[in-house]
Amino acid sequence: HNFRQAVKMPDTRLSEHDIERTIEKLKAEYPGPSYDLLRRNCCHFADDFCKCLGVGRIPAWVYRLARIGARIEGLMQGARRLRDPGSSPYTVRTPRVPALNA
Repeated sequence: HNFRQAVKMPDTRLSEHDIERTIEKLKAEYPGPSYDLLRRNCCHFADDFCKCLGVGRIPAWVYRLARIGARIEGLMQGARRLRDPGSSPYTVRTPRVPALNA
């Protein structure tokens, strides 16, 4: 990850106590095992945090790459399901080679 630039957001009107409660709520909503590089990463957390603070959403470009990656992954999983409806999207199938009759 490379830092690109700081994004100035408006000031919140929440009290320090309300901010602490917001952080506690988000900690419960974002446990470590729920992390997903494309669909639930630090940018998604920052966007939710800003919305909870009442300062609006983070700029869309901040997590554009993750959004594009998630769409591509979704398309690939859909293509796999169309090809083989009974398989898991994470199963690698080895093609069967027909036996040669001598």
